[in-house]
Amino acid sequence: GAVPQAPKPGVVPLRPLGLGEILDGSISYVRRDPRTVLGISAVLSMVIAVVQTLAVAVAGGSFFSLLGDPTFGTSVTDPSDLVGPIAGLATAGLVAGLVTFVLQIVATGMLTVVMSRAVLGRRVSSREAWERVKPQFWRLIGVTLLVGLVVGGAGTLGIALAFGLGGLIEAAGGSGLGIVLGFLLVLGTVVLVAWLVIRYLLAPAVLVLERSGPVAAMRRSSLLVKGAWWRTFGIYLLATILVSIVAQVLSFPLSFVVGLLPVFGDASMLALVFAITTGLTTLITTMITLPFTSGVVALLYIDRRIRREALDIELQRAAAGAGPAQ
Repeated sequence: GAVPQAPKPGVVPLRPLGLGEILDGSISYVRRDPRTVLGISAVLSMVIAVVQTLAVAVAGGSFFSLLGDPTFGTSVTDPSDLVGPIAGLATAGLVAGLVTFVLQIVATGMLTVVMSRAVLGRRVSSREAWERVKPQFWRLIGVTLLVGLVVGGAGTLGIALAFGLGGLIEAAGGSGLGIVLGFLLVLGTVVLVAWLVIRYLLAPAVLVLERSGPVAAMRRSSLLVKGAWWRTFGIYLLATILVSIVAQVLSFPLSFVVGLLPVFGDASMLALVFAITTGLTTLITTMITLPFTSGVVALLYIDRRIRREALDIELQRAAAGAGPAQ
């Protein structure tokens, strides 16, 4: 007899998902509820863009004035003259990076909530998504920092070992052995970092949807990814490549304008125009790509739970109104 089709109350069928269904679902939930999805992404992206624009415009003026000075490199006799402009630009970049870090975490958490409802064919407002994420805010920041600390620590330790051991062996007359060893250690570090990133990829989604703590979310993510690391890695890598291509296409016109500034612009306008174009590039690319990336991770989480824990049965009952929504 005919095999019954899996119910599809929302953006994906309630069964184990294929690659195409994950990618399509990450676009479909934007089309299904553009007001909420693009509203969340646009508001937070706009704040990020404004902060970046102000940071570059305020702190980058003196730095770009030096770049625009035709005597730059000959008129600067004291290297300490460069410390102030460079330090100001670095501080502004650090502040802008911190704001971007926090707001992207908030956006990812809220979009994860939106996707969890879209799977059931339900809509959720931006306010409702924020009310769901707000109690988890500090834990969401914590799990992101903790994952970053683990991944960054492993990468830093591996690179330090590579250069340290390689340098010692070469200094002792290794005749190229230290270089080979250093290369192998760097390669191993890259593999280790990639393994850790995918292992803890689902931790934010776990924390938001299961209301767990940071450490528990990391353990849960590791358990869900277990046995499907390569599949998760492949899907996430493909999504990242697609996002990068889209971002490059969207940012190319503005990048082209920035490239022409040294030719047709003067130093007094360089910082301002560069700041504005940088902010616009951030606004456009983040607003378009962030929902897709967040949707892919949320659907990877749902797919892993369906495959390991038969979550599709619970989702079908929830979609029919016979059970609580995840």
